[in-house]
Amino acid sequence: MNNAAHDLSEPVRRVIAAGGGTTETARRLGVTQSSVAQWMMNGRIPLRRVPDIERVFGFDALTLRPDFFGRLRAYTASQHR
Repeated sequence: MNNAAHDLSEPVRRVIAAGGGTTETARRLGVTQSSVAQWMMNGRIPLRRVPDIERVFGFDALTLRPDFFGRLRAYTASQHR
């Protein structure tokens, strides 16, 4: 699997840009700025934050965490064949 297909840091950058920076993103999501900074350091959004980001910013789960929701979608599709 190539890294470009699952560059999880890109969704973090997109959410922070949509939020207007780490401080404003944190405020809008009701988390600390250090939590958002940790997402940047880890290069991914925690799964437990995906529903809030979907609601506040309108991103879909697959865009935010393709590593998890892409596998889930593939598994679900395979069960309906």
